Amino acid sequence: MALVQSLEMEPHGATTWTVALQHRRLSGQLTFEFFNGLLRSARHRPLDGAERAYDYPFSGRSPVTEANVRLLVTQHGADFAISELERNQYVRFRTDFVFDRLVGMARDGHYRILDFGCGTGHSLDALLGYFPNARFVGADIAGRDLDVLRSYLPEVDRSRIDLVQIQDSAKLDQLDGSFDLINLNAVFEHLLPAERRSLLPELWRRLANNGRLVLTETPWRWFPIETHTTSRPLINYLPDRLALAVARRSGHYGPDLTWTLALRHGIRGATVAEMIACIDAAAGTIRQLTSDQPDSRDLLELWWWGESRHTRQKALAYQGLSWLRRLTGLVVSPWVNVVFCKTSEA
Repeated sequence: MALVQSLEMEPHGATTWTVALQHRRLSGQLTFEFFNGLLRSARHRPLDGAERAYDYPFSGRSPVTEANVRLLVTQHGADFAISELERNQYVRFRTDFVFDRLVGMARDGHYRILDFGCGTGHSLDALLGYFPNARFVGADIAGRDLDVLRSYLPEVDRSRIDLVQIQDSAKLDQLDGSFDLINLNAVFEHLLPAERRSLLPELWRRLANNGRLVLTETPWRWFPIETHTTSRPLINYLPDRLALAVARRSGHYGPDLTWTLALRHGIRGATVAEMIACIDAAAGTIRQLTSDQPDSRDLLELWWWGESRHTRQKALAYQGLSWLRRLTGLVVSPWVNVVFCKTSEA
């Protein structure tokens, strides 16, 4: 991490701190502005683009101190910080979008909600604001991510959240009781095939009657481009051994990459049919929720309108896929965002 500028502006109590970014995509400078020890703004100025402002995670309900921002950047680096800021922005946007259109639960309800695979807490950030009276369990196998999440959490939110580090990826013994909603944001693709078949029924069993299981930001298994791990075309159609060979040469990984690790990184996405099969719900107890709004009538619209980072490349993809749907009736989407309702007890 390279310190570009640190400027103290007295006597008004304002501080500007700018750090250099080496991230391949999010390069440039990251600037934090503070006033009287509290964060006022976080801005990214790329080398070749317009400046963009970001909200700091969990800042919607409590001020963020300068000390906490500096500690995060110092401990984890500026590249990690900008990735966190960007991810928080688009996860919050997509979460609000999907919940507004598909979930259909009163926002003032006193629910118990599980965010499974919560990571550093971006979907939790969105859900805390979306359901102000709910209580949450954030569960993840990665202790480092949970430590970052704890550093973000303001005091006003701590009493509403229990954080659980899963000790065994094949078991959910640490998760007691039932939940009105279980959320998996960008999680399903990181589960190994055996974990998908073992964990999804366990999660479904912990879902209360009329509860919702939300699976978002999972790459579609048969999309022509493997969008999550390698950004390479046709990998989704290759046998595992050939897919691994291409992944090793993709520039993201080296020759020591194993197939198990590639799966853990998310190289194989999923289909809605696979998700339903993995849940293995009793007949008549599962219903996929849909929307009649034009911007969320199918997987393609949910992906495009739920995306906060519209680029020219994505716009061209959306236009092409829309024409394919119009000509053939076939709905193809880069990503899967889906909500299931537990309609009765198994």
